[in-house]
Amino acid sequence: MKLIVILFAIFTLTANAINQDPQCIIELKNKQVCEKDNSYCYLELSTFNKCTQQCANQNSQDQYANTICTIQKCKPSNISVKNYYYDVVECLKSSTTYDPLSPQINSESCLSYLFDMQNSQKICKEGDTDCIAEAKSLKICAQFCSSYDNQDKKVFCIKKNCSPKNQTVQLYLNDLTQCVKKNSQDIKKSTNSSKIVLEVTIFFFLSSHQYDFFSQLKQNDNFFKILIIYLYVC
Repeated sequence: MKLIVILFAIFTLTANAINQDPQCIIELKNKQVCEKDNSYCYLELSTFNKCTQQCANQNSQDQYANTICTIQKCKPSNISVKNYYYDVVECLKSSTTYDPLSPQINSESCLSYLFDMQNSQKICKEGDTDCIAEAKSLKICAQFCSSYDNQDKKVFCIKKNCSPKNQTVQLYLNDLTQCVKKNSQDIKKSTNSSKIVLEVTIFFFLSSHQYDFFSQLKQNDNFFKILIIYLYVC
């Protein structure tokens, strides 16, 4: 029984830690945004606060997704509230760091998430000097590997030349290489699907005519265009 109580307490503390607002958001909530008699401003502020709360509730386990949601869905039109919106977005961005457990890593937008973390230098938590130093080295190394046109070669280059010792940066690198691989495979599948569609189109096009191949090529512009596209894709 005691064990269950202890586990429940740990779970509650963990959940509270995840859902807790960043310090800058707590400070911004105490900021006076609208003048006392500006009812339109207060109305927009109320709408904005509801929107940000919905984003927070929908993405309680993912700070990055919460930030993106706020940026995309909660931008107001009132000037005073809009300035407040920019402050909130800047706060959320500065509070968002790479999370190995983030659902974004297994989503279609994994590259966007991972590159955002790298470009904004948010792979490491503030004050972790060892992690920050290795993250900078990784960024330089990855930039060198980006000179390759082929995605598989990029992944091979990164694996071979970019081997950080810091655990957080290593986890980030693993996620990055897996994401690049996944995107590369998706592109190949998409290309193969396009080829199949073109092959079927050409087959039915030829089947619907009684002329031989060369007469079709000479007489029909549409067939010629389809053939050129097919050869280009292949």
